[in-house]
Amino acid sequence: MAGSGFTVAMASAFALPALLLLLGQVSRRVGADEGGPPRVCGCPAAEAAARAEEIFEADDRLALRATGDEERGFGLFARRALEPGEVLLHDGSPPLQHAFAEAEDYSQDAALEEALREFLRRGGKACKKRKKKKCAAWRAEASALFALHPANRGYDPSVLLRFSRYWPLAQALASEAPSAALRGVREAACCEHDPSALLLLLAVLRSNSFTIADAPLVENLGSVVSIPASFFNHECRPNAKVQPGRQLTVRAIEPIAEGEEVVISYLGLWRLEEEREADLDQFCAHPSMFEGQKARSRAA
Repeated sequence: MAGSGFTVAMASAFALPALLLLLGQVSRRVGADEGGPPRVCGCPAAEAAARAEEIFEADDRLALRATGDEERGFGLFARRALEPGEVLLHDGSPPLQHAFAEAEDYSQDAALEEALREFLRRGGKACKKRKKKKCAAWRAEASALFALHPANRGYDPSVLLRFSRYWPLAQALASEAPSAALRGVREAACCEHDPSALLLLLAVLRSNSFTIADAPLVENLGSVVSIPASFFNHECRPNAKVQPGRQLTVRAIEPIAEGEEVVISYLGLWRLEEEREADLDQFCAHPSMFEGQKARSRAA
């Protein structure tokens, strides 16, 4: 009887891990089902807004508020008077970034793909090995990413349609990413379908990335996604600017009154003047806006 009991115990000891592994593989196949079109999913807009507000709770310079414009959504406003040259935001460790060694290797899509792969690997490593603090920090980053545009619109079918060209990449990532990372992304995205959650995340990255530039040569080397910096709205006449580099810094370029919205140009004030003016001609057609940003960009 003792031998029989030992055999049963040993069988159970080996069977349980095998069963758990099998269930994990089945679960992953269900979550990563690649068939069919993207599934519309996402967190309610109110939940995304609550996540976003937490990011700036302790900031003594910037406050997140509704702009009153449905298209612009939220924006960053000065909590106090801000002076030209003052650092408004410095993100020394953004959650997603990738730079190539040579500028000719760079494209925005390639940089974002590599940045997302690195982000998923980091999450898988932290959460699979039960590193509680690192896993919690990574999950907090994932949660905050889904508070950014366009994920913060919540259940908007047009979002996934606009970014459908990234669907094959989302499917590929869903089949190869660590299961612990995929679970974290699903929960952060309020989405039970791995490829759809990743497509929504790719839409967020594509909409919120900044360029990593070699400032002296003005060459693009990579892309970076800074969660707090992504809440700055665009204006053709900005009162703040993003400084290029591997660590993202935003400075005021003119006096900003308490309660005034802090805005940046998405067109890149550090580039060559003729390149900036070509973009201004295309995107900032209003004469006063055009001349205003020309003057600011030259001064910067």
